[in-house]
Amino acid sequence: EDAAAPGQEEEMLESALEQLLVRYLTPYVEGVSLDSLRLGVFSGSIELRDLRVKPDALALLGLDFWRCRSGTIGLIKLVVPWSKLYTGKLRAVVQSVHLEVEWLSESAPSEASLVEEYRELKRRAIEFRADQLR
Repeated sequence: EDAAAPGQEEEMLESALEQLLVRYLTPYVEGVSLDSLRLGVFSGSIELRDLRVKPDALALLGLDFWRCRSGTIGLIKLVVPWSKLYTGKLRAVVQSVHLEVEWLSESAPSEASLVEEYRELKRRAIEFRADQLR
């Protein structure tokens, strides 16, 4: 079987990266599209600016009793070393994250319940990261 030409292989990797970013970011933020990503992919740098955090983003992260009243992410930047893809490092930068959140329950939570919720979220985050590494 013929191997893909070098340019074709890079284009396939770029397309896969675009689709992954759209898939994993769109549940949490507005303003991500394939068109906005494609602009910088070919240079090895992808920048997304001025994204709006969706109101239910915190619930998707396990914070069921919190809602994002307003939220923005100033910049998400990925630098992909296409020429050293297997030996280089992918660099991700997230800047200017601003969230205004509100508690959805009728009564304010106790400090003990907030600590317990935080511990549970931390445990979930560790499990999620471990699953990603497998």
